[in-house]
This record gives sequence, structure tokens and C-alpha cells, in this order.
Amino acid sequence: MDEGELEPGCEATAASGPELVPPTGVLPTSVLPTSVLIVEDEFLIALQIESILIERGYRVVGIVSDLAGLAAMSEPPDVALVDLNLRDGPTGCAIAAQLARDHGTRIVYVTANPAQIAEPAPTAIGIVHKPFSHGAIDAAVWQAMAARQGACASAMALPVFDGTITP
Repeated sequence: MDEGELEPGCEATAASGPELVPPTGVLPTSVLPTSVLIVEDEFLIALQIESILIERGYRVVGIVSDLAGLAAMSEPPDVALVDLNLRDGPTGCAIAAQLARDHGTRIVYVTANPAQIAEPAPTAIGIVHKPFSHGAIDAAVWQAMAARQGACASAMALPVFDGTITP
């Protein structure tokens, strides 16, 4: 497979990234993650993401605002939504790499500065641009779980999730 190419069955679109089945309603338990971690230092944004996830039936295991918070994490997450610039500086990429390496956590970057991602974590599946929509968060987490279950591997060129579903 060439760099940036997706596995067969995972078509990418410029607007919505790789796509399998559009997320609608609460996800079936076969796709639902057992845990999602939010890595975000802006409290109101973290609460907004948490609300979206809970509304969709996901289990949020924590909100981490820096590297020290990651060290205190008690449960390894299946998926992490990771901002890049945190309370202790631009440590989001390091946190993403550590979660991927130590736990196989699927990473979705949630950032206004995607150019700061010099080297995506090996389990990164895409980017949600700030400001984001409910649909973008939903589509990205759904895709992360589909990828975690082997439905689609991570691509080198990270897709951008904007909440648009292309038939």
C-alpha cells in the first residue's frame, strides 16, 4: 500500500475522511468504544466534547490537560481526542504518541493548528478542525472505533472530519 493510501473499502473524501457507514443515532455496541479520553486544556471545549460523546453513547474515562494528567490516568482508552497545545505547552503530539505506543489507542487530533502535527501517532486516524461540529466529533470517533476493530487501517495522510457524510 502506498503512503497516504487507504485499505480497500475505506474511501476517502476531502470533506469527511475515510467512510464506512455513516454514524446515525446511538452506535451499535459492536462499534461502541469502551473508553474515550479527551486531551484538552480549555475546560469549556472539553465539556462540550464530553457532552457530545455522552449524548452519542460513548463512555468518557477522563479529561487530561497536560502530560502530568496523562500520568495519573487509571484506564487506558480505546480512543483519544487530542488537542496539540495544552496547559504545559505543545505536548499533544507527545501524549498522542505515548497513548498509541503504550496502549494502541486510536488518535483523533482536535486542533486549529493541524500543521503542527509533524509526525502523526502510528494509530492516528484523522483530524477534527476547531471550531468543530457535533457531527465531526461523532464521525471521527466512530471511524476510530471502526479502525480499532480492523475495518480500516490508519492512513499516512490524515483525513479531516467535518461532520459531512458523503453517500
